[in-house]
Amino acid sequence: MRLNSEKKKLSVWLTKVPKYLGEQILKLRKGSVVGTLSVGRSSPAETPALQIKLSNALLDTGIPTEHIIEIKDKGKCMYLASHCRDNAELNEETMDVEGIINKECFIRPVLNSEYLQYKRRMKNAEESTEEKVKVIDYFAEVKRSAKYSTLKEMDILARKRKQMLQDKKRERLEKTDVMEIVFNAFEKHKRWTVRDLADFSGQPVAYIQEIVNEICVLNKKDHKNTYELKPEYKYH
Repeated sequence: MRLNSEKKKLSVWLTKVPKYLGEQILKLRKGSVVGTLSVGRSSPAETPALQIKLSNALLDTGIPTEHIIEIKDKGKCMYLASHCRDNAELNEETMDVEGIINKECFIRPVLNSEYLQYKRRMKNAEESTEEKVKVIDYFAEVKRSAKYSTLKEMDILARKRKQMLQDKKRERLEKTDVMEIVFNAFEKHKRWTVRDLADFSGQPVAYIQEIVNEICVLNKKDHKNTYELKPEYKYH
């Protein structure tokens, strides 16, 4: 493999978008307009608020229309690379360094009634999908994979699983992903404590508290120390 690093000093931005938006962007024709960027600031001292207005081609797909943009400096040194095969017969490949990533751009949906209605439609569509029944050969597929363990082996597996869960809890997910988990939690139960939501989502308590303060209200009379969704975030 040959490495071409002529563009290694070129600054590039890494843009992360919601899955539904990324899928629709990939369907657009080459050269199509994704949207227009607007910059708003109520005072010169404030950080500009960035929003993107999607093009009509994307709006017609039924996805949420309002999105905000958050830009962060990239802490770790990362490069953008592409590769192609120069000669299929000789099986030669070239990797081109397209630039160094110095900014991360996060495009996130505005958590309003439109977004919640979209999530509800997606969930209803998944629930309405017909379940398929598959006939399996018990002796070929089930019994063959059955394993029997001693109590000691089972204890070791249990401890490994506990450690894996603890490691997973330390992974901080994207805010929109955690929001979706929290909304799903409130569909199961009306009231939650921050600790229970943290256990349910596998996220740090402080991170969940930050999100809860944004979308929930604290019960001060009955069911103390529990939170409920604000009226504007509840499904009707």
